[in-house]
Amino acid sequence: MIEAGNGLRPILTTTGAWPERFLKAVLAEVMDRCPRDLEFFQQALDNTLLATLANVVEKRFRAPAYTEACGILEEAAAKARRGVSGELGTDLQSEHERHLTEEVFRKPVVVTDYPTQIKAFYMRLTTMAARWRPMDVLVARIGEIIGGQPARGAPGRPAPAAWLGKG
Repeated sequence: MIEAGNGLRPILTTTGAWPERFLKAVLAEVMDRCPRDLEFFQQALDNTLLATLANVVEKRFRAPAYTEACGILEEAAAKARRGVSGELGTDLQSEHERHLTEEVFRKPVVVTDYPTQIKAFYMRLTTMAARWRPMDVLVARIGEIIGGQPARGAPGRPAPAAWLGKG
């Protein structure tokens, strides 16, 4: 899993764009350069591996806000009368992530704008009241593959990339 933090602050302002481009590029390269390895893993570990990776590379990611994701989960729970409901104010569990990626959207999902009470105190607030800036990238059959956000910094203090002359 990749934890995106302050070092990526300049690109974290476009939460949905960079993780999609990053994962697609890395997985396309691995699929191109290592097909025998992936075939081995598919046979030895998971017979859906190649289809899962192709789904990430080929499909556009969906980026619902946390409240939208919880609404979808609540609606699904009401229809099916089963325990996939996402109660507002609680973190998404693996069954929630699986339901969103495997049943609802059938593609990778970037959940954004979590409530303050369920994420770490050091995370940066969005412009929406009581929301943090973080995002989680969820992939079917894998779960959370990227998580992160910029941490709060001192006012006027440059991002770490700027300290290195790269920001």
